[in-house]
Amino acid sequence: MMIYNRMIIYITGASGSGKTTLLKSLSVKAYDLDDIYENNWKKHKRIDTVQKGVIKDINVLLSEHKNIVFVGLQGKDNLPFTPDVTYILIRKDYEQYYRDKLVRDLNLLCKYKNEFEEVFKKKPFDEFRNNFWSNDIVNMKSFDEFKKYVEKMNNSIKKDFPTAEILTASEIIKKIKTLF
Repeated sequence: MMIYNRMIIYITGASGSGKTTLLKSLSVKAYDLDDIYENNWKKHKRIDTVQKGVIKDINVLLSEHKNIVFVGLQGKDNLPFTPDVTYILIRKDYEQYYRDKLVRDLNLLCKYKNEFEEVFKKKPFDEFRNNFWSNDIVNMKSFDEFKKYVEKMNNSIKKDFPTAEILTASEIIKKIKTLF
């Protein structure tokens, strides 16, 4: 086992795999990159200033915590930090995973109803999908298509993070406990 003065762990995985839920179960400080990005979008509204804000916020968190976990779906080139360890979160209960993902996506549509109405009313047709790229309610994948999509997504993540371990939530929790 390697000994670090500071350890940054990155947990990634397909949309809806349970990254945000997992971070609530960890015994180390953990942050969702989606929240950090969303907070910066509210403040800055432009991609260049959003990215600078995210980097600033992450640097503050890194200065405050010796060991830290981030969860997200950002690829290696879009991460504003270099993780020491990366885990790819998977779920093996595909039927429940599919149901959970559909419910989550429906809730997101309801939460951001006004924003999505503006997209439908004003954006060109060919841009609609840009706003719903991971929403399976909108994309209405069949169960079999969903399983293939998740496997393709996990393979893509593995290419981006070739040394990452592919683990379930309980396996990740056990691994992190051994690190600290």
